[in-house]
Parts: sequence; C-alpha cells; structure tokens
Amino acid sequence: MKKILVWILVLAFIVFCASILTDFLGTGGAETPVFIPVGSNASNIAKALEKDGVIRNRLLFTLYIRKDAAHLTAGMHNFTASMGYKKALEELKKIVPLTETVQVTIPEGYELREIATLLEEKGLTSASAFSLACKEAHTRYDFLPADGNAEGYLFPATYDIPKDSDATAIVDMMLKSFQENMMTDAFLARSAENGQSFHAMLTLASIIEREAALDTERATISSVFHNRLRQGMHLESCATVQYILAERKPVLSIADTQIASPYNTYLHPGLPPAPIASPGIASMHAALYPAETDYLFFVANGSGGHTFSSTYAEHLAAQQ
Repeated sequence: MKKILVWILVLAFIVFCASILTDFLGTGGAETPVFIPVGSNASNIAKALEKDGVIRNRLLFTLYIRKDAAHLTAGMHNFTASMGYKKALEELKKIVPLTETVQVTIPEGYELREIATLLEEKGLTSASAFSLACKEAHTRYDFLPADGNAEGYLFPATYDIPKDSDATAIVDMMLKSFQENMMTDAFLARSAENGQSFHAMLTLASIIEREAALDTERATISSVFHNRLRQGMHLESCATVQYILAERKPVLSIADTQIASPYNTYLHPGLPPAPIASPGIASMHAALYPAETDYLFFVANGSGGHTFSSTYAEHLAAQQ
C-alpha cells in the first residue's frame, strides 16, 4: 500500500513538474495584444497576462519577472496565447506605444458612411466628426477631389487605432495607407496608359468592388464596363443606384433606376462623378487590367456568380 502511495505521489510530482515546464516553455497560440498600464508592478502584469491567456500561473510568472521589474515597460504589447515565460519577458522589455489601441477592420466595398458608423460603434469617434474630417482632408492631400469628397480614398484594411486619436488622425491614417497601397507607380502609369485619370479608374474600381461576388469575376466585370464605356452605353450598374439609396436592395424597382442623381448610371452615360465605396487592390487592378471580352451584360446566376452575355437577346435569356 505504501509503495502504491509513493508511486502516486511520484506521478503527481512528475505531472506537476511537466505542467510547470509547459508553462515556462509555452505552447504558442493566437496573437493576444495586452495593454499594460503605466505604474504596473510584476504582480499586476502577471494577473493581466493570466486573465488574457498569455500565461497560466501568475504566481510563478510573478517570481520569474520580479528580478527584471525595473525593465518592464507599459503600453500595448503583442503576446501570443500560452506564451513561454522567456518570450513574454522579452516582449515586456520592449518599448511600445503607451496608448491603448482598438483594432478596426474596414472591409473592401464599405462606403464612407459605413466606415464612419463602424468607428462610432468602436467608440473611437462620432460618425459626424469623422465625416467632417473627411470633407476637410482635401486641404492636406492634393490627390483628393477639390470638393472634399474622400469617398473611395479611405483604404480598406485592418488598423490598430490609438484610443485617444481624433477624427482627423484616423482619416490621415487611412489616406496615408491609400497613398502607399493604391497610388503606386505601376497603377498611376497604367491609368495614364489607359488614357484615364487615376480618379476615374478608382471610381470604376469602386463599382467593380460592389458588383463582384467572386474574385475570379472582377476582370470580366471590368471588361463589361470598359466595353460599354467605349461604345457610349450607360453602365446601368445597380451598385450606383444602391449608393444613392444608401441601401443594399437585392432588386431595384423601375422607380429606383429613375432617381435624379449624377450617380445614377441608368440615366447618365459614363462614370459617376466619384467612387461609390472603398475598393481593394484587386478591384483596382481589375479596373486597370480588364479581361479581353466582347461582353456587354451580366446578371446574377443564383450560384454566387454572374452569367455574362454579348448581346441583349442572350442577356434576356440568361435572366430566365
């Protein structure tokens, strides 16, 4: 009986040691940002990391980092779940931004109003303040339209935005990202090669972004619009009417297509005066490099994609 008890104790000790070793070495996991406030001591830090799953035993970790307490820094640190003690300590010694950030993902195809609402929901700024900052941004960025319309120029991406940022700083962050990712030498040169302004190509890209359901169809949809523009046809894009309505209606009424607006491509030939959403790089590439087709029409096929046609008769048949 004593031998069994001894083996049980030995086994428990082995399991305990293995658990400690696992905690010390870590197993790795998803990225886990943790904000360490100014004035935090080793115990506070260990408690915060345990709460967010970076470590499992705050008492052991407190003992481990206490000797380096003078070198631990406040701010937004990037850890991973179940991180090893050594790597966690290395991260804690890094100089990082002292301001807590909020991660915000701006999806491709979002309109300015949707971005403004999202930022307000995240508690970063009011929708009205953001919209006003967008209107005023043209005084600092000469690539923006003179009328102050920044629609389409707010680059869709994931941003880590400091909580104390004002609306202007957030707009600047998105516009600088737009400059870096969209206003490349290759895209600018291709716009000139096509005989179109960059603004016009961005406008077309925004329509493609809102019309394309599949990545593989972007260039083909672009070809339809390019072919229509060359032939002087109206684009007849539902996405432009949805922009006017500020509503994503699955089916437009005849009355919808008769709304008096320069953005209504059922009534006005050519491109609308400005983008209708924020396109991603793939849609901009499609606008600049359309597929070579003779298609003039497309309609949703009910399977997530579109059926493309070269004649109106084919288009009517595809709608059946």
